[in-house]
Amino acid sequence: MKFDKKTQEAIFISRPNRFQAWVEIDGEEIMAHVPNTGRLKEILIPGCRVLVRHEDGAKRKTAHSLIAAWKGDLLINFDSQA
Repeated sequence: MKFDKKTQEAIFISRPNRFQAWVEIDGEEIMAHVPNTGRLKEILIPGCRVLVRHEDGAKRKTAHSLIAAWKGDLLINFDSQA
């Protein structure tokens, strides 16, 4: 799978609401935007590997978007804009 922008691997921690998720990148916990408001409970399991994309924009509340996650060996994209 190819993405237009550079992505970075992270570890999913939690999803406090349908628009935000806590992830760990290089030992630091950060808040990321979740562009897919669906449940994703079968995919976003604490400790799973995810892909985040750095986003620029002064009006953004977070600097990253959560765009995909691994379920076993399968990478699942859940960003409809990717």
